[in-house]
Amino acid sequence: MVTLEANSYEEVPIVVAEFLVREIMKEARINLKRDGHYVTGQLHKSSKGNIRIFKDKARGGFDSPYADYVEFGTDPHWMPIKPLLKWASKKFGKKKGDNIAYAVQKKIAKYGTEPTSYVRNAIDKVLKEYSGWYDNI
Repeated sequence: MVTLEANSYEEVPIVVAEFLVREIMKEARINLKRDGHYVTGQLHKSSKGNIRIFKDKARGGFDSPYADYVEFGTDPHWMPIKPLLKWASKKFGKKKGDNIAYAVQKKIAKYGTEPTSYVRNAIDKVLKEYSGWYDNI
């Protein structure tokens, strides 16, 4: 059972917003793992504790420098090899990983990267799951 606490009626909408943001962030992390975007853990971990509560809104996000690139994809560009080597080595092992890293670098240079929509999909799922229960608050 989900329990939300607020000190006054005026606080209820922000408590609901904070709850929804937390659920969206949790679902986005699940999406990253499920879709194979969890290798080093840098992107996944960049969301921990990253929810800010303001007077009239709650905001969450991923602090990783490449969070937007994973969410929205990229145009073709020359990717630095160092992060690709680290990623590929961790995912495929050192020997095989080096070859894969250079191949991925060439592919990104030619085609860019596809969007994953890990946050957008989380938003859609959470809002659909909880639609209606907060309408009467």
